[in-house]
Amino acid sequence: MPSLEALHQQHKDKNFGIIYIANEQQLSDLKAFEKRFKPPYPMLWSHSKIQKNFGNPSAIPSYYLLDSKGVILSYSVGLIPKKEIEKALELIDAKESLY
Repeated sequence: MPSLEALHQQHKDKNFGIIYIANEQQLSDLKAFEKRFKPPYPMLWSHSKIQKNFGNPSAIPSYYLLDSKGVILSYSVGLIPKKEIEKALELIDAKESLY
């Protein structure tokens, strides 16, 4: 997760954000994770509505890139190289300038 934290810090003042959707079975597990890793971005405890809105992700980690209107632009499973995320952010910036 250090790479996500670095991306968050690098782009937090732009049209970019990270939200961690936790699949932990117990809320206490999520709180323990949050206490241990102290992520600088919001964390959500997954439930059926979140699962439905994100297409019932079946693997961890799953990554979604959304535009400022919440439209899913890209989805991938597994770790994404930082260069691919940077390229996607450039595309999002270009799309956002059209709004």
